[in-house]
Amino acid sequence: MSQRSLLLGQRILVVDDDIDTLFLLSVTLEEYGAEVTTATSVAEAIELFKELHPTLMISDIGLPFEDGFSLIRELRTLEVKRGWQVPAIALTGYAGKETRERALELGFQQYLTKPIFPDVLIEIIVQLLRLRE
Repeated sequence: MSQRSLLLGQRILVVDDDIDTLFLLSVTLEEYGAEVTTATSVAEAIELFKELHPTLMISDIGLPFEDGFSLIRELRTLEVKRGWQVPAIALTGYAGKETRERALELGFQQYLTKPIFPDVLIEIIVQLLRLRE
């Protein structure tokens, strides 16, 4: 499989309040074939999640009003009601051990700190999607 098609057909929801980060992640993921939808808040992400049923979500922890922890709690509850299981990656500038542990306990499968290297991100996404199969 070519690198350009590693994520072909995958619907990825990216949540971050930083427009530059959203743009960088979107371009990177689209280069690998993913269909990317972006959100800048928890409320917007929840609506898009319900509408699109993504195959994977990447979310910043430090979001305005409600944080990424609130988002993952709400999405995991929603998944139980709908019978979904969507892998999620926490992407954050907070590099503390407590933040990492909390993110994983609340339902993120991976925890990455910014800045993120695109090849590392793609490798982690591919691994998470393979685990779903």
